[in-house]
Parts: sequence; C-alpha cells; structure tokens
Amino acid sequence: MGDTTFNDSKIALSEFNEAQFQILRLHDCWNDCNRFIKQGNFDQWKWTLDVAWNELFPDVQKIKKKGGKEWYLKEFSKCNKRIQIAKTKNQTYFALMKKHQFLKNLQDDVGKGSKRASTYGDDLMT
Repeated sequence: MGDTTFNDSKIALSEFNEAQFQILRLHDCWNDCNRFIKQGNFDQWKWTLDVAWNELFPDVQKIKKKGGKEWYLKEFSKCNKRIQIAKTKNQTYFALMKKHQFLKNLQDDVGKGSKRASTYGDDLMT
C-alpha cells in the first residue's frame, strides 16, 4: 500500500503566501493612492481606495470588535456618501482623505497594517 499520511505543511505555506501577497497588494494600493494624491487625480484615488476595500473586505466579515462587520459596512457607506455629495474639489479631497484614513485603520484592525508596541523590546538594543 502507498503512503497514506497527510502533509499539512503545504496548506500552511499556501495561507502564509496568500497573506504576504495580500499585504503586497495593499502596499501597492497605498503607493498608488499617494501618487494620485500628489497628482490631484481624485478619480483614480477613489477607485484605488475601492481596490483596497476589496482586499480588506474578507477580513471585515470576521471582525468581532467595534460592532462587527455591520459597523465597518456602515462606516464605509458613510465614506462613500461623503464623496458622492462633495460639491467642491476641496470637499472631495477631505472626503477621500477620510475614506483613506478609515481604510488604513481597518487594515490595522484586521492585523495587516503596522505593528505597534508600548515599549521597546530588548532585542532592539542588541
């Protein structure tokens, strides 16, 4: 008979690789957003923020804190409404900035953003 053992290390590696790719895609989104902000290209900035939302949305469905996914869906909808009702370029800019900040905070909330520590670790000093 052949070997019937199951090697689950391939599954863990695959999940790890996908997480890395997702963070890389988000990094690319933020770089694109920064470029569009500098260019004053609000339409491309808006669409790129939606790409970031699409990357983060599967994680939204798993959120337990801050009222769960309903809170995030409601806040995302508010962000889009602010953009939709903006009448001037200045209002559009600030509405997009609010959405940008919301998404960056969401990325942190789902553990795919920056890591913060209240104290420096000993390993930093060696």
